[in-house]
Amino acid sequence: MLTQQAARSWACGLFALAALSLSVLSVSTSRSMREEAFPSYSSDLDEEVSRITAALALQPGASYAEVGGGNGLFFGAVAPHVLPNGHVYGTGATRAEVQAMREASIAAGIGNATEVYLAHTHTSGLPPNCCDAILLRMVYHMLPHPIEYAADFRRALRPGGRLLMLEHGADNGVSTRLGAKLTVTFQGMTMNMNVVPPKALIHELTPAGFEVIESFNKTVQAWPYFEEGYAILFGIP
Repeated sequence: MLTQQAARSWACGLFALAALSLSVLSVSTSRSMREEAFPSYSSDLDEEVSRITAALALQPGASYAEVGGGNGLFFGAVAPHVLPNGHVYGTGATRAEVQAMREASIAAGIGNATEVYLAHTHTSGLPPNCCDAILLRMVYHMLPHPIEYAADFRRALRPGGRLLMLEHGADNGVSTRLGAKLTVTFQGMTMNMNVVPPKALIHELTPAGFEVIESFNKTVQAWPYFEEGYAILFGIP
C-alpha cells in the first residue's frame, strides 16, 4: 500500500509525464502542419520581393493579398511593404498553409495587420473590395476552377487594383492549357506538371474584366526565380 508521501510523488510524476506528452504532441502537430504547407522557394528572395512590390505598386497604407501563400515565405516578406497603416490578406489551400502564413506574419511582426482565410473550391476566400493588389505565385495552374476564381479576384480588387500572376511556362510551345506541361526538378523530385501558357492565362482573365498592364509579347520579361518562370501584370479600370 502506498504511503501518502509516495502517492503524492507518484501523482506528481504522472502529471509531469502527461504534461510532457502534451508538449511533444503540440510540437509534433505544429511541425507536421508546417511540413504540409507548400514549401515556397526563390533563388533570390530579396530581389524577387523587390520586383513584386514594384510591379504591384505597393506602398504604406495599401491593402495587399496573397492567394495560396504556401509556407508563408513571401507572405511575411512582401506584406511589411504596405505598413504602416496598410492591411494584409492571405488565403491558403489547406489549414496547414493558413497556419503557416499566420505564423509567418507574426514572425515578421505584422500579425495585427493580417487576416488569413481558408480558400474554397470556387473562390479565393478574400472579402469583396478588400484589396489594392493581389499576388499569385505558382498557384494559378493548380486552381480547380480558374474562371470562377478570376471573377472572384475581380470582386476582391478595388477600382484601379492590380493582379500579378507568376507562373511556370510550357516547354512545348503550346498556347492553350491542353497538352501544356513542364518537367521540373524540385527538392530532389522530378515533376511533370500541367501549366498555363501566357496566352491561355490572358484569355482566361480577360472576360473577368482584367486588362494586361505589361503585355506578354512586349514588356513582360522572364521571371528567373524559379524554373521557366514568367510574369504578367493585370489591372482593372
